[in-house]
Amino acid sequence: MFLRTIQDLEAIEHVPRAARLTVRSTYELIREAATKDPEHTAIAFLSGGDRMDRPAGDVVFPQTGEVYALTLSGSGAFISAHGDILTAVHLVTPPSQVLAGVAAPDVTNYVNQHLTYGVQLTTDRVAQELASGQIESDAVYSSKSSEVYLSTDYTGPLHATDLKDLPGTVHQPIDRIEEESAFAQKDVAIVHAPFNDTASVQPADSSQVEPLDALTIIGFPGNGDVRAPQPTY
Repeated sequence: MFLRTIQDLEAIEHVPRAARLTVRSTYELIREAATKDPEHTAIAFLSGGDRMDRPAGDVVFPQTGEVYALTLSGSGAFISAHGDILTAVHLVTPPSQVLAGVAAPDVTNYVNQHLTYGVQLTTDRVAQELASGQIESDAVYSSKSSEVYLSTDYTGPLHATDLKDLPGTVHQPIDRIEEESAFAQKDVAIVHAPFNDTASVQPADSSQVEPLDALTIIGFPGNGDVRAPQPTY
């Protein structure tokens, strides 16, 4: 019965307590619930309330000895004519949350096979617990590289089914990270790639922006996707 009005509450109070209770112990309550819904777990043991207990010892994933291959894509804008680019820091320095999402299926299989936490966990929950730090983990990146691809505003129409098919004249590797903020703070980085004589936008003081100011949004999606039949803004 749902409690929506004072009349609902009064209706419950008019029923004697003995008549309202159909069980007399915790055991009877569990048995009744299991009888009504036998396909679901009757008892789930949680080893901790605030955060999951870490298993004894460290486990390295993937356990095959290989590595997880990650590919991230995003957008940026030239802020000088000499290859300085404003972009998001998570694109050049991936946070641990990115690797957590990729490793979650393997971690889920492991903890469920070993009953590490006393209950069977879903991949989604493991991914959430890894990302939030409730399942403690350390992300180690063996190597990483970043590449800058010019948009079709610079190059004109391009015909390619994949980025690897684009000519070398329209992309260059990032050769240094000039400045970066923490991912959890501003998620901003200034990087450099060997481009010259590019059009650029001039950074300004964002605190001067007022409500109803006209804004031009630069970035993905739109003309950043070379696979689109007709790149749009």
